[in-house]
Amino acid sequence: MYFHKNPMKTGIFFLEIPNFLKKIRYITNIVLHFCLEY
Repeated sequence: MYFHKNPMKTGIFFLEIPNFLKKIRYITNIVLHFCLEY
């Protein structure tokens, strides 16, 4: 239902997913780096 009601918002949502995953990967890399240092 939601997808058909507002296609623009869902399009933006799907475009945001890769950026969100990149941020998570970047943060996890930093955390792992600090964990390995100590």
